[in-house]
Amino acid sequence: MVTKIIKINGVIVSDQHKEIYDEWKIENIAPKDIFTQLPKKDSEPIEIHISSGGGDAYAGFLIYTKLKAYPGKKTVKILNIAASAASIIAMAGDEVLISPVGQLMIHNAWTTQTGNQHAMREVADQLEELAESLVNAYELRTNQSREKIKKWLDSETYFSAHKAVEYGFADEVMYSESRTQNKVIAACVGMDGLLSASVIEEYIQKKEKQPTQTKKVTRRRPLMF
Repeated sequence: MVTKIIKINGVIVSDQHKEIYDEWKIENIAPKDIFTQLPKKDSEPIEIHISSGGGDAYAGFLIYTKLKAYPGKKTVKILNIAASAASIIAMAGDEVLISPVGQLMIHNAWTTQTGNQHAMREVADQLEELAESLVNAYELRTNQSREKIKKWLDSETYFSAHKAVEYGFADEVMYSESRTQNKVIAACVGMDGLLSASVIEEYIQKKEKQPTQTKKVTRRRPLMF
């Protein structure tokens, strides 16, 4: 049986905004790209190859949840970078392997906002709750304390290969002579690659002005992660 390989490359974006990135030829991956690739026989094993600096937090959450629920064996391979939202997706693997030159990074989500003090507090509260969701995923995989994970998120922590395995984010290093004796993974710094809200809004407005436009892109402030 040939194992199905699902690639997570480039910016993680929402299904609603994918067309913008496709039109501008920016490498991206959206939840629907992943879901259409899952084997119809849910007992089949899959490999998830990750090379991404992150992107939209909620798109990453959706991919994580769908993969986590897939009943077949899931092997994650971090080929170079699994940062931000991509690091959350990596946590869905039953087994997580990383290239010796791979990297992994975790941090708190961020966004842009305009408005009065009430709007700002509302967004801050939303980000606080989102941080709890991040902790849930990392805690489930690593068994590290919530307090320690929150400190890592606050500090935007970059793990070396050995550190990531040591702390439970990954299981083993790929290509090592004795993977069971020398477990390693790595960490990364990477731009999330998301387009700014103003750029997306300008694109949407231009599309909506076209006479032949029949579909509107849903407006949602992306939470960058």
